[in-house]
Amino acid sequence: MKILTARPHRLLEECVRRLGEKTQQGESCMFLVPSQYTLQAEIEIMERLHVNGSFLIDVLSPKRLQSRVFELAGMPKQTIFDERGKCMVLSTIIEEQKDELTIYRGAAQSGTAGFTARVSSMIASLKRSGLSAADVAESAKKMEEENPARGKLGDIARIYAAYEQRMAGELADAEDVSREMCARFATSGLFKEKNIFVYGFDMITPTFAAELLSMEPLCSSLTLAIETDANAAPDGRLFAPVNYSLERLEKLAKERGVAVKREVLNAELDAPADIREVEKKLYALGCAPCMEEPTAIELHAASGKRQEVYLAAARMRRLAAEGEDAAQMAVVYPKQSGYGPLLQNILPMYGLSAYVAEKRQAGAHPLSRFILSALTAISGNWRLADILECAQSGFLGLSQDALDRFCVYCEGADVRGDAMRKPFRYPKGVTEEELAALEESRKQVMTPLLALQHDLQAAETADDTIRAVLALLENVHAYETLEDMRDELNAAGLTAEAQDCAQVWNAMMTTLDQLHTLLGGRAVSAKTVTGLLQNGLSALELAALPPADGAVICGEIGNVRTAQVRTLFAIGMNDMPGSGDNGLLTVQEQQAAQEVSGAYLGMTPQESAALGQLDELKALSGAKERIILSYAVADDTGRTLREGEAVQAIRRLFPNMPVYGGLAQEERVEMLCAKAPALEALAVELSETADGRRELGRQYASAAAVLSGEEESARQLFNVTRGLGAPPDKRLQNTLARTLYGRPVSSVSRLETFAQCPYKHFVRYGLVPKREQRPGVDAAELGTLYHEAAERFTHAVTALPEFPEVSVEVCDKLMDEAVSPLIDAWRESPMGESRRGEAVARRIRRTAKRTARNIVSQYADSSFRPVQMEFVFGQNGLSPIVLELGDGTFVYLQGRIDRVDVMTGGGLRVIDYKSGSRKFDPTLVYWGLQLQLLLYLAAALARVPGSHAAGFFYCRIADPTVQTESRIREEVERQIAKKLALSGISLSDVTILRAQGGQQAAMVTKDGKPNGRFAASMVDEAGMEKLLTFARNKAAALADEIYAGEIDDSPVERETFNACQNCEYSAICVFDPLRKPRRRLTAKRLEDLT
Repeated sequence: MKILTARPHRLLEECVRRLGEKTQQGESCMFLVPSQYTLQAEIEIMERLHVNGSFLIDVLSPKRLQSRVFELAGMPKQTIFDERGKCMVLSTIIEEQKDELTIYRGAAQSGTAGFTARVSSMIASLKRSGLSAADVAESAKKMEEENPARGKLGDIARIYAAYEQRMAGELADAEDVSREMCARFATSGLFKEKNIFVYGFDMITPTFAAELLSMEPLCSSLTLAIETDANAAPDGRLFAPVNYSLERLEKLAKERGVAVKREVLNAELDAPADIREVEKKLYALGCAPCMEEPTAIELHAASGKRQEVYLAAARMRRLAAEGEDAAQMAVVYPKQSGYGPLLQNILPMYGLSAYVAEKRQAGAHPLSRFILSALTAISGNWRLADILECAQSGFLGLSQDALDRFCVYCEGADVRGDAMRKPFRYPKGVTEEELAALEESRKQVMTPLLALQHDLQAAETADDTIRAVLALLENVHAYETLEDMRDELNAAGLTAEAQDCAQVWNAMMTTLDQLHTLLGGRAVSAKTVTGLLQNGLSALELAALPPADGAVICGEIGNVRTAQVRTLFAIGMNDMPGSGDNGLLTVQEQQAAQEVSGAYLGMTPQESAALGQLDELKALSGAKERIILSYAVADDTGRTLREGEAVQAIRRLFPNMPVYGGLAQEERVEMLCAKAPALEALAVELSETADGRRELGRQYASAAAVLSGEEESARQLFNVTRGLGAPPDKRLQNTLARTLYGRPVSSVSRLETFAQCPYKHFVRYGLVPKREQRPGVDAAELGTLYHEAAERFTHAVTALPEFPEVSVEVCDKLMDEAVSPLIDAWRESPMGESRRGEAVARRIRRTAKRTARNIVSQYADSSFRPVQMEFVFGQNGLSPIVLELGDGTFVYLQGRIDRVDVMTGGGLRVIDYKSGSRKFDPTLVYWGLQLQLLLYLAAALARVPGSHAAGFFYCRIADPTVQTESRIREEVERQIAKKLALSGISLSDVTILRAQGGQQAAMVTKDGKPNGRFAASMVDEAGMEKLLTFARNKAAALADEIYAGEIDDSPVERETFNACQNCEYSAICVFDPLRKPRRRLTAKRLEDLT
């Protein structure tokens, strides 16, 4: 065996040259390369040897080699399990062994696919090193008892032993298959008189080393070409893991009597001087920097990731226009950086074909999601999230409109559990026709799921279990749906996603076959099937298609394989978060385990980091003419991002290298070379021009002129420009406003809505859109329930002869009687019938009782008594509040006051119940956002003869908690009462203050005068009158604007609050604070109102 080594990008040409020499001599050859490199290797051979093909050169990947050997020498007797099957086997073993484990008991009991995958990786390492479960157990015993690795190895040995027993003689994993393949090498005759060249592998694993050494005696020659350098080189630490793997190979070769010869190829890199410097010194220690500005390397900073891809695509387009073949360009980016989808989306905008060499998780495909969510719904008591995910997968035949309505109804009505199995009977928010359509959708969703549940429950054998899953797929026509998906994706140009549809079906069938074998004839529950399939599919990846001719090859650094290209784009070169140590053993524990076992158990994090830097070195030195690096200055949220290690290293190497870009306006200029990006750039630039921030540049004007010359582009450009400029004030004609809003009857809450935002008022009361039901508890519905309960309770408690001296027990009993029928009515809903509904009902009852005690306590130390609950004005023939508008017309306010109290002498106060914490705020009153209490007081005074204003207050409905170190019940109750105390404005008359009771009575000093410290909570008679007058005038002004047609989108803003927060109409108005600022409310004091 010959081991041929060289630094990166020297060996391919040498391997192809030697292949050519052998074929010219009439000798046959085999070129063994990684699977992702087979097509590229064939192209390299044809181009470098100037042939259209050769029967004397066989290009194979390890997987294809395995298939060829088994075709020629026969398949193993065992059933072959891939990583999916292996994870399913291990998940059953972990479930069985979980209570017997020590260190890993918690992880095993959680049953996550991640833990199963880590166990699978560890067992693979142990098998590759030739260690059995007994060897691992023996190694564990040799360790000191206090060493955590002892307990961990003991758990691993237990799982491994069960795994060996389960697999013995019947099943074969990857390591077993490798041994079976090596045993058949001689019989296959595949290597007879063959010259084998092995190229493109980063390291030589123990398994691969055993395969190579098994080939060597059977072939004419075997040359292993691997990129590395001596450990003593300035950057030798990067190659140390590779060299360690070669040392292990040589040790194993010596044990088998195979002679190994080393040959080092010292060739200069075929690249400009700048790139050669990068290849030699990027991560080298102690090398002098290059003071000249590089000409073959550029560094760009982009404002964001998307802008970074736009810049790269624009540069590729220019290079292509200058005659550079797109196939001679490549894009690399860090792992898990998210650039793949951006490249797939943006490069075609510039007329470029992108081949993104990324594998996708099979478990994320809609077919996998459908099967797993169906099984999870059955085994998880019909959780709504599982059912909706199943429906949204696209395999249940619902139209998009029907699906949207179904999801909105189920979430809004909070349908869950057994309620989904029964006909829909809750018409809240929908018509009878809509409810009937929703019921049809429910049947369409639930019928196949209920059939699956029945079949799995009736299953007696593994055959029955698998048939139940296959029947589900057949009942919903899953294969036909996949074909339709594939056709739609192909039509949309999404060829990679279309290919996934074919792959995932075959993968699913193979997974079910392996699951059938694993079950060994036993029927299992839906929960068990779900767990096994989740573990199996988590280990499966869908391969990318081979690249089309002329495509730009894109991929993650370390995963994409290309020969040297003319131009390399390295994007996303930011500081990436570390992957963390996801192994079962820490670094120290792994080293201790290797020492006692004498086996290699995989790379340490330090070795992985070195290989990561080596991958970057290989990627960045893979350009023949130029390297264009870039990084994003900020992420999508605006958070600043740091330069990555490679960028920092290059800037140290070339300290005088400029950094281009970073300005958004410069980036937009680069987008003008293609239609779709140009429209996006023009949208921003024209908006800023229309707002007066800058003049439109010549390049943008030229681009707009070109786009205007084509019909479709002109239409799109018109859609961009018609919304530009300062937003006009929105106003309806006076007559149209009156027609739209109908009778001149309004409410205070409606006026307050207008004060928040005129456009919100227009949408809510003019357009009157239908509100979607939202999941969870409806706060308005609960508020109504509390108000009704408080009214019923007050009627009952005030009828007692001992009122207000009422005991807590009597309070609780009366409120229970008042609120129980209301809770029963509320629970006539899917959520009300659920366990969550039971919990909410308990909270309602608890809060209502607390409110009852609070009401009684308010009267206990007060001279006020309720005159009427739910005091109505402007309805049922009762006098409204009349507001005269500027044009002489009138608007009539109506409303319902929660509580009106009076005292001897005619003092009257109004009280409004609020489930939230609300206080009187002069600023909000001044700007019209808090007029309710004042106008309610005015209405009550008009209805109660001989009365005069004593105050207006909020009463909080809640069952608050308090933070206190006191364990004395009375002290806790005092603190709770303080939180629930009346909050508002009282007349400053001492008699009135004392009559109010509570905190208001405490505002009187010892010498019988109002306490000035509470000036913000009281006014004199003149001040109270001015407050009432101000509220009436403000209400009239707001009503005047409403009927004058004001509908401008001008939401208010104050400190952290703005009217757009949680606005249900934001999707309709699409308010942009960058183009039009919100109305900022300036702070006001009580004196400003009086």
